[in-house]
Formats: sequence, C-alpha cells, structure tokens
Amino acid sequence: MLAAVNTYRASVNLAPIPESQIENNQLRQLDLRVSKAIDTGRGTKVELIGQVFNVLGRDNLGGLSSQYITNVRSDSFGRILTSLPRQQGEVAVRFVF
Repeated sequence: MLAAVNTYRASVNLAPIPESQIENNQLRQLDLRVSKAIDTGRGTKVELIGQVFNVLGRDNLGGLSSQYITNVRSDSFGRILTSLPRQQGEVAVRFVF
C-alpha cells in the first residue's frame, strides 16, 4: 500500500513517505487503583478510593475516533491527529448502606 502511495507521490513530484512515519493507535496503558473500606459499625461502610490512569505516561494516539491524515499529497500522510490524556488521577469516597 505504501509503495503505491509513494509511486503516486513521485508522479506529482513529491518526496516519498518513509514507513516509520505511519503511526498506529495501539493502546498501551497501566492503571492503578487503591481502596480501603472502613466499617462504621452501623451496618454501613465508607470506602476511600484512589486511582491513577496511564501510570507510565505513555503516548496513546487515537482515542475514541482515530483521525489519520489520509491525504496522499500531505507531508503528514499516515499521522494521527488525536491522542488520549497522558495521565489522569481520581479520588473518590463511596458510601455503602
């Protein structure tokens, strides 16, 4: 496929696109969750929760809608325009009754 793209680009006097420029949207993510339940003694519990998403801070291209550059004449052909957030955290309190 890339050979056909580069053949066309050569026919219109554009530089070839290297294979290393074609990006993928593989998801590589490590999440961490810590929680502690505390019994209140009245048949209810309080749970404290802490979560971190993408602990290692990897760049994950794409997201819900991957938008590749598909214009063969663009120097950015094969690149992805969107990415997921690098790292996120959340703290929560849960009441169980």
